Amino acid sequence: PAASTQLWIVDVYSLVLAALLVAMGSLGDRIGRRRLLMIGAILCFVLRDAILKYLVARHSGFYLAWVRCLVQLALVAAVVPIVSGVTALKTVHPWLQAGRGACLALTSVVMTIASRWMPLTDIYVIAFASPLIAAMIAIGVLGERPTRLQWLLILTGFAGVLVALNPTAPTAGL
Repeated sequence: PAASTQLWIVDVYSLVLAALLVAMGSLGDRIGRRRLLMIGAILCFVLRDAILKYLVARHSGFYLAWVRCLVQLALVAAVVPIVSGVTALKTVHPWLQAGRGACLALTSVVMTIASRWMPLTDIYVIAFASPLIAAMIAIGVLGERPTRLQWLLILTGFAGVLVALNPTAPTAGL
């Protein structure tokens, strides 16, 4: 995209998030900070992904993922010291955190590019299935021994993913 288009993308993305944060700050005084943070986070995620779905049809997925990661980093760097203090940004294992950040960036790139061709609901289903897949890998690779309750929760979560994949299927019994 042209430089003016890129600037517009970054500005709109940042302005929408900033406007939501200011509005949610005022609302937080009325309903409480914790409730507000949850409502604000949900709204930010939904709006971010809807805007991203619109933009990815017209612009480079790599560029949009880069902007997405940059805005997220800026928001975390601004909000975490206020909510948890500066010590929350310190880590004992910086290389492990850097690896974790690289994995998150790769996930953002893949999800952004996938949103060009896939519905957002399918992308969310895949993202929500990842903890279940990680649990299964931990059982096989790390030798974890889940309790009966953990098995029940893993299978319940997997059933939820299956329902989300196709909730209108005649065999779903809903």
